[in-house]
Amino acid sequence: MDYVVLTAATPEQASNYRALIAARVSAGLYPRAPAFRVYCDPVGGRVGSGGGTLLALHALFRDEAHAQPEPSANDGAEHDSPMAIRRFFASQRVLLIHAGGESRRLPCYVPEGKLFAPLAISSASTF
Repeated sequence: MDYVVLTAATPEQASNYRALIAARVSAGLYPRAPAFRVYCDPVGGRVGSGGGTLLALHALFRDEAHAQPEPSANDGAEHDSPMAIRRFFASQRVLLIHAGGESRRLPCYVPEGKLFAPLAISSASTF
């Protein structure tokens, strides 16, 4: 399975992103695949793009690796070993978008986030 992973600054922002994505998927504006996942910075502080990347990829592995086939008993890889992590990400395509932030330059999109700002192009639903 392929994933689109979004990072958010707060749990509230992540919850809003999940609701907006679900509404768009339900309306046929976004495809059902790839799978969308949203993860946020830890409560209490921002971790920046690098920290956000590591935390989001770790969370994706933690949440989704169980769906992967179990390693054979002979390869010595435990579920959370470097080998298992390497195997998981070698078999996935992941688009990671840092979408957290305050939208200071686009204040009218603060409630939704700049990621969901309309673009002056045709929608995929009109093709």
